[in-house]
Amino acid sequence: MNCSCCANGTIGCNGRLSQVDLGHRFMTDVVELDLPVDGLTFEPHVGAMSALHGLISAVPSIGIAQNDVGGSLAVGTAGQTVIVLFDDVPGGAGHARHLRANLDQLVAQTVDRLRGCSCGEDTSCYGCLRSFRNQQSHDDLKRRAAIDVLEQLL
Repeated sequence: MNCSCCANGTIGCNGRLSQVDLGHRFMTDVVELDLPVDGLTFEPHVGAMSALHGLISAVPSIGIAQNDVGGSLAVGTAGQTVIVLFDDVPGGAGHARHLRANLDQLVAQTVDRLRGCSCGEDTSCYGCLRSFRNQQSHDDLKRRAAIDVLEQLL
């Protein structure tokens, strides 16, 4: 593959393009949650993604700023879908430990928050699951799916 500057003849170039992935190691604390997503009325990915963002949206209820916690979906050791919640501060600020210690309260607060939202159950809004940080997933975030998954954790 030649670079675009060579293709249009405007700038001389003797090299070839190569694809490079940029990234860095982010060492922090995490909490991993096995999810009961099988047998639900929604696709497992929709239930897991919705539950993940429901939990993140509710972390202020246990005293953590929402921007201080991140999360992602992963595959567990047995091939199951897991939620990974992590301290969004390099090296950790103790939020993951606080999440783990208050997990029952977080799940209960999340379910209450989701039940109390007035948007449609087959969708979501900025009052329950959506945020600027998860805008690429808005189409997959379903309030009912999050409730169904999280109720099984109570």
